[in-house]
Amino acid sequence: GTRVRFGSARRGCRSYLAVAGGFDVPLVMGSRSTYLRAHVGGFDGRTLNLGDQLQVGVSECSAIATPNREFSSPSWFIRTLDLPASSPVVLRVLSGTHFDQMTGESRACFFNDEFQITPQSDRMGYRMTGPELRLEHRYELSSEGLVSGTIQLPPDGKPILLMADCAPTGGYQRIGQVISADIPIAAQLRPGQSVTFCEVSLEDAQRFAGRHRVVLERALLLAGVEPRLPKNQIDVEF
Repeated sequence: GTRVRFGSARRGCRSYLAVAGGFDVPLVMGSRSTYLRAHVGGFDGRTLNLGDQLQVGVSECSAIATPNREFSSPSWFIRTLDLPASSPVVLRVLSGTHFDQMTGESRACFFNDEFQITPQSDRMGYRMTGPELRLEHRYELSSEGLVSGTIQLPPDGKPILLMADCAPTGGYQRIGQVISADIPIAAQLRPGQSVTFCEVSLEDAQRFAGRHRVVLERALLLAGVEPRLPKNQIDVEF
């Protein structure tokens, strides 16, 4: 009977609601997630509408009895991602396989100019506007492997940043790769926001990934010990 309301996001564009026991929807290929483009998974393969009811799975959390009902209350929470407040948002990238095939002017623009996320963006990828990026010689590629964070350059010269639902292969030139530590920030970009790209080395990317992993592990560790320790006893160094 409790009602949960969401207002406008102050930062980012996505929120996540988790319930003890998970949402009881059919498994599709081992997952309960929704893939909207293919209309499969989740709740009838679509977004939720007013009046939809989701069943909750069996919870392993301890139940708390109240006068009117019984509900599960996990004794932890994870702090929210520290999203950048300023614009443009800086995303750190590795130069891609085909970066050197762009014109000199385009290579300079890629790392010095701003790009804007367009409304034609979703979990598959963000289409961007900004300076037109050009290759020295346009040619067709055989499809090659892609991952989340890859920046492709289609013939119109407007880069596409691939996201979580991207295809596993593609035939556009790959001019950059957003490092894994910045993928969570990229996932919270909204249409109209501006981004700039900052080149880093592979060694730096690995170091940032390690630091990001430590921050998450620290949050998970504190989530486990905070409910059991007085605040003045929590002192974890990394």
